[in-house]
Amino acid sequence: MTTTGYLAEDEIVLTPQQQQIVDNESEEQLVRGIAGSGKTLVLLKKAKKKAVKNAADAIMIFTYAKSLTNASQITMKRHGLGNLGVSTFHSWAMKVYGQVFSESFKLIMNADQANLVKRAIANTKVDHRFVTDEKYVEFLQKEISFIKGMEVRSMSEYAAVSRRGRGVGTRVTAADREIIYAIFWNYEELKGRNRDFDDFAYRLLDVKDRIPENAKLDHVFVDEAQDLQLSQIRLLKVCVRKSITIAADKGQKIYDTAFSWKEAGLNIQGGRTKILTESHRSTRQVIELAVSLQQHDSITQDEEYVVPVLPERSGPKPVLRRLDDRGHHDEAVIAMINEVLAASPSATIGVLYRSSQGWGHRLGGALKRKGIAYMDVRAKKDVDPFSPGVKFSTFHSAKGLEFDVVIIVDLVEPSVLPAEEDAAEFWDNERRLLYVAMTRAKSLLYMMTYERENRLLLEMDDSLYDIQ
Repeated sequence: MTTTGYLAEDEIVLTPQQQQIVDNESEEQLVRGIAGSGKTLVLLKKAKKKAVKNAADAIMIFTYAKSLTNASQITMKRHGLGNLGVSTFHSWAMKVYGQVFSESFKLIMNADQANLVKRAIANTKVDHRFVTDEKYVEFLQKEISFIKGMEVRSMSEYAAVSRRGRGVGTRVTAADREIIYAIFWNYEELKGRNRDFDDFAYRLLDVKDRIPENAKLDHVFVDEAQDLQLSQIRLLKVCVRKSITIAADKGQKIYDTAFSWKEAGLNIQGGRTKILTESHRSTRQVIELAVSLQQHDSITQDEEYVVPVLPERSGPKPVLRRLDDRGHHDEAVIAMINEVLAASPSATIGVLYRSSQGWGHRLGGALKRKGIAYMDVRAKKDVDPFSPGVKFSTFHSAKGLEFDVVIIVDLVEPSVLPAEEDAAEFWDNERRLLYVAMTRAKSLLYMMTYERENRLLLEMDDSLYDIQ
């Protein structure tokens, strides 16, 4: 097998269009582009150029997940630029929050946050479906996040705010909003001095005049901005002195956020918006198959959706492997990893999965027993996901990453399916996550399924992959 090989950021020659974005000196700029079009690379190059040219300026690159933050930190560290940092939004916002509010707090998330929402619902003493039916717990948890993300601070504001981007699954009337807002306030009261991730931007914007100058930045570069909340973009805008550049792809949007860049206070009209339509990462065969899935997603009707241009680079067809059961599936994955490593020891192999119970994936233990080294991209701060070898990642954490070979495992039906009214929104989100996973592949893509095959596989054009 021939792999494309990894090139350091400073070794990659940009296309004329990418170079034009790097050289653009607009105070506010939007880069729209499909998966693999070089959005992250352009941000890194542009940030580095700013840091070299303006040694006294504070510059920050914001990435979507810790895995990409770690990789970008490793890349930028080689340049020895003390004025250039890389961070997730939440890590940075928590530090700023600590500078403004001299208070100790516990960060609540995951199961603890879900349990708090359940208590808030129980404390709302009304006869309403949102209160009496447990199936709405996840919806209400997301709606609480939406309220803070849209910087809503009163019932009148919530009554007026557009819920676009929240899907059409759960119908919400004006009367329903009053119940939801009562649950929101019960949640806030129960939370007390504790904080959730949505609190940092929400509370800092309420006291934005108290944000100290040493917490602000001169130049900001935001990757995967389509998954940030309105309040988060607004906070960054408040904290930037000179310029802000954001990169976004609606086709990879995996969170229920929807707002215009104008609402966020950004002026990206005309020449301030650049669009990258061609993937420089994946082969034509990989993109063609991924697009055949994406065409079933309602996001393709969004005005900011970028229609991909199929790349010129060609390669093998993606492969779908159907196994009898999980045991045979795991054996096949291990055999494939051994085969790739034997043929190309320097290859990067991404084993990607939708979700896991607890930390990591069961296949990690199987590889360890076989003496095959691997790393989880979320596990350590110094993990370089672009280094040769086997890397494990969830679909979420794989955003912004790339591998010579991608093996998508456990492509089976979810153990819990949504209610009928929420199904369309649920499956749109699943399509985008699978699209993200597929487009991490530079050369080879394998999709592994068994028993209850994931229905999204049936939406793909079966002429575009081989079956084994």
